[in-house]
Amino acid sequence: RVSFLGVHRKLGYGFFTVAKDGRVTASDISRLPGPLTDIVHSGGQRFQWNRDGTALILETETNTGVQNLWRVRVDPATLNWISVERLTTGAGRDVSGAVSPDGRRVAFSTQRVSERLWRFAFDPGARRLFDGRPLTEDGAWALAPDITADGKVAVLDLMRPGSEASTAGSGFGVINLWLTHFDTGRSALFATNATHAVWSPDARQVAYLKLNPATMNERTGSQATALAVRQLDGAERIISPWSTAWKTASDWVSDGSAILVCADGHLLAWPVNEPGATRPSRVVLAGRDATLDQAKFSPDGRWLIFATGRSAMSAVGVTSADGPPDRQWLPLTPHFLWADNPRWAPDGKRIYFLASRPGSMLNLWGVEFDSQTGHPVGEPFAITHFDSPALTISPKVISFPGMNVSSRQAFLTMSAAAGNIWTLDNVDR
Repeated sequence: RVSFLGVHRKLGYGFFTVAKDGRVTASDISRLPGPLTDIVHSGGQRFQWNRDGTALILETETNTGVQNLWRVRVDPATLNWISVERLTTGAGRDVSGAVSPDGRRVAFSTQRVSERLWRFAFDPGARRLFDGRPLTEDGAWALAPDITADGKVAVLDLMRPGSEASTAGSGFGVINLWLTHFDTGRSALFATNATHAVWSPDARQVAYLKLNPATMNERTGSQATALAVRQLDGAERIISPWSTAWKTASDWVSDGSAILVCADGHLLAWPVNEPGATRPSRVVLAGRDATLDQAKFSPDGRWLIFATGRSAMSAVGVTSADGPPDRQWLPLTPHFLWADNPRWAPDGKRIYFLASRPGSMLNLWGVEFDSQTGHPVGEPFAITHFDSPALTISPKVISFPGMNVSSRQAFLTMSAAAGNIWTLDNVDR
């Protein structure tokens, strides 16, 4: 038999087992305790059968971010899940359970992962970063930062494991935006149930995505969202209708009258000062057969960079800032398995991005750019060489963009992982 967690056209999310004759059995997990019903919506999805097919060792993740191992007893004839028992009770991450050949013991890993915003000294001429240090607290996950041009203030997602999650299976806890001043170390709550913020050109306003947890669909994990804008000394304003379609603010037009928004695979200009606006003012760039995201205008306003993805691939492209929505664009990263998070150098003569090649981790890369012709100059070059999980660029930047580069500093969302291997005896009893 083969078992998997997946989506059935008629039955939806679930745990399915396929016999040699092709018969599919769907295990009814809806009657089981909460942590087990959550497995199909969360990161805790690894499992292993015991030797005689009477039990599953299952990794789960609750909506507070705690991951543990459970044993599910299974009727080998019907494959129905009979009972459940929690095997580990750690408050962190007990993961990757492996059953011994005799079925009597389980080896597993206890992991501690830190996701923090780091600041590195940067020498553009030498194309390298120097020693950095974390800027955010250990234990909380700091994601999707946007830094003011002077490098002094950040607005970022701050998520503390252990609190009620605002998104199904996020494992992060409530997602809020915090304002952090690096010179004083002062940090303050800026917006609740909010994510993916971006500064206005004058650094007096912040645009972001507002979440409505009350509309959460536990089955699909979707909830209503809307675009919001807030001045630093003002109140929050919702500037778009609420809908379940995911949309994020990516940049502002230079005069601050509109936000560059990624929605439905396209790049749209959404008006900021039109109360009750129900649609974008224009389509900046159409995604065609790919999804466009993380777009940024060049410092001189002539060019537009963005990440474009299809299936399990992502690339960075560039095009003119103005023109018809279906205009052509130029790929900048054709030789990478994954490339995103594009950012301009302050002078617009270089483009930075995060990328990985087969078998490698994410690293910071750059490519020279001719602002007159709109073409890259030479081949991309590596700036960092992180290759150990002890400290690496966080893979979460794929979902929560996490990179800012100035003339002398680089801000990166870094992940540090540590762990131990444990064994648990008598799991067959």
